[in-house]
Amino acid sequence: MIAFAIIESMKFNDYYATLSEEQKKILARRLQTSPAYLYQLSTGHRFAGLKLIRAINHATDGAVEFYEMPMKPPPKGLEVLF
Repeated sequence: MIAFAIIESMKFNDYYATLSEEQKKILARRLQTSPAYLYQLSTGHRFAGLKLIRAINHATDGAVEFYEMPMKPPPKGLEVLF
């Protein structure tokens, strides 16, 4: 028998709100940034670049999908597909 779990993705702000202060610090260290910057991302005051979006997806074990992140608009003429 194969067991598997279906994990629904969530927006970064929802995910970040579920973390304790210590977990926020750990996540920030894993992403090589600060908890303050992650807070700004979660509130929509800042936007993440593609490199950070990929890192957040990996660090959250896929709980936050690429398309659920507050993302900088891509440069004109660049098409980004997820």
